[in-house]
Amino acid sequence: NEKVQELFPTDGPNKRLARRMLNWFHGFTLCYDGAYSWLDISASGLLKYEECDGNLLLHWKKYGFSTIFDILMKTYPNKSEALPILKMIRFEKEVVNISWNSEQCQVHCKDGSSYNGDHVIFTASLGVLKEKHGKLFTPELPLYKSKAIKALGIGTV
Repeated sequence: NEKVQELFPTDGPNKRLARRMLNWFHGFTLCYDGAYSWLDISASGLLKYEECDGNLLLHWKKYGFSTIFDILMKTYPNKSEALPILKMIRFEKEVVNISWNSEQCQVHCKDGSSYNGDHVIFTASLGVLKEKHGKLFTPELPLYKSKAIKALGIGTV
């Protein structure tokens, strides 16, 4: 904003155009980075950003992103080869601890139940993860993962 005022010190069509461009760029940047303010954007994060290979607009034809789960569960392309994963998914369970320090993961729930597995897909909200990640995992997550969780913003995307 200060730079715009410096470059276009008098009012007129150029200043109005500059303000409009600044407003557009501001909106684009916040939309692209998922932030409320330019002050919320991490410059170091922008430097580390790497675009993944592949088509960013991939839409999985007519099936949507749930196709990824269908492939993992082997229900696609042939449902007769499906793994019984849906029988293993638990809803309405408050997880109090995830132990991941051995070959088997253990998930302990508030109601006293626990589950063992080779892998855990944990789908809590970012807010829950930010609040509880320090006590939720045994052993604690590596420092770089904790820092990443703390650095992520909430609420605009």
